Formats: sequence, C-alpha cells, structure tokens
Amino acid sequence: MMNALELLKNRQSNPFLKAPAPSMADLDTILTAGMRVPDHAALKPWHFTIVAGQGLSKLADIFVQARVCEGAEQVKIDKAVKMPFRAPLIIVVSTNYQSHEKVPKKEQLITAGCCVHAMQMAATALGYGAMWRTGDLCEHESVKKGLDIDLNQDIAGFLYIGTKVKELPVKANKPFEQYVSYL
Repeated sequence: MMNALELLKNRQSNPFLKAPAPSMADLDTILTAGMRVPDHAALKPWHFTIVAGQGLSKLADIFVQARVCEGAEQVKIDKAVKMPFRAPLIIVVSTNYQSHEKVPKKEQLITAGCCVHAMQMAATALGYGAMWRTGDLCEHESVKKGLDIDLNQDIAGFLYIGTKVKELPVKANKPFEQYVSYL
C-alpha cells in the first residue's frame, strides 16, 4: 500500500481501465473509505449504486434512452452505448439530502463529492485505476429515473474503477502559490 501523502501528492485519474474489477473485499474497503468523509451532523447524505456485469448493459440502455429523449445525433447515441464499458465497475454516487437547519443541501452535495474522492483514493491505494466522470448525464432526468434516483437528488459522479491498462506518467505538480492567498 502506498504512503498516504505520496498518494495525495501523486495520484491521477486513469481512464484506461479493464477487467478485473476490484474483488468484493477490495470493494468493501473502497465503499468504507467513501463513508469516512467529513459529514456535518452525521447525515450520511449519499447513496452508492454499484454497476457491474449485466448492470453495465443496463446503464448503457439508460444513457442511450437519455440521448434519444433529447433528440441527440446518432454519433452521440453511439458514444452513450459505449460509455459504461470503459471500466468493469462503476460506482454512481448520488445525494440523499436530509432536512437539517444547519446543513444546507450545498454542503451535503460537497459531502457526496468527498465520497467519490475518498473512494477514488482508496481504489488507487489498492492498485486499481479510477476515473471520476461527470457531465450532462448526471443532470438528466431519465438517467436519474433509470437509476432509481429521486429527481430532487443529485448525481455527484460516476466513479469508473478497474485494472489499469497502462501506467500513466506522473504529471509534475503545479506550484500552488498561484492558487493561494494569505490574509
């Protein structure tokens, strides 16, 4: 296992993924990491949908239906068919908003996003490749319906996980000074 600071400083997304997917034991570790995020008032405002095996075909159908509903061109529909097969496992992270006077929805969405990040870090630490994907399908009503996500909830992302097809060269860290100010 990788040192935590080295992981955080050097990790990068890897879109080049193949089978095998994480084992059940590794998936348990990844999901557990996702549930250890900062969570104001311990609301657990997230839900994880695991997509693997035949579920990838079902997700492809959901994506295609979304594109057809919006009247997309055939090239966009053809792309939608292939999208779920970019990895052997996808974790769809959505919100499960809780009513709370001190914790607004925006903060709960950030918490769900932290879940995606923590699971991506865990997958990377276990030696898998992972890619956090978002885009307009996260907002699409028919995608939410197809995944049994209430329309009042949000999809924080699709976390694609699998075995790395290839190692990517480590990108140089950018100097942080241009992104930081001091008071």
